[in-house]
Amino acid sequence: MKKLLEVQELYDRFIGTVEDLEKKRNITDGLFGFGRKPSDDPCHDRFAEDLKKLLERQDQEGFEPGEAAAVLEYIFFIPERHKEPVSIYWMLLAVQSLSENLIRHLSKAEASSLESRYEEQYPRRDRLPPQKRILKALKAMCR
Repeated sequence: MKKLLEVQELYDRFIGTVEDLEKKRNITDGLFGFGRKPSDDPCHDRFAEDLKKLLERQDQEGFEPGEAAAVLEYIFFIPERHKEPVSIYWMLLAVQSLSENLIRHLSKAEASSLESRYEEQYPRRDRLPPQKRILKALKAMCR
């Protein structure tokens, strides 16, 4: 599961960086528009860009059986483990959209399993456009 490890390492670096920024944060940072909040740090954009490149490369290389499902499962469900600080949580939700192309590498059984868990994890009332597109793509793979 080399591809999963690559994704996990990238996420771990990002989460660690933001957690460090939060620890060093001055209580007045961002108050009245002064100072910098951790959510303003360029590490967020860098993480999204690095993940995009990594997933594009992995998509081009192809996946061993079960590998795409493992990568997608990680990307889809890690936000729930990082609800705080919210700058991590919202970024992890947003970058899910970068994984949409990997769904075509799933078997019907893998897509069905991910679809049911995804639907449960992200109720209709809470879904953002990326979650709606991902769910639609998962459903299409189940047919």
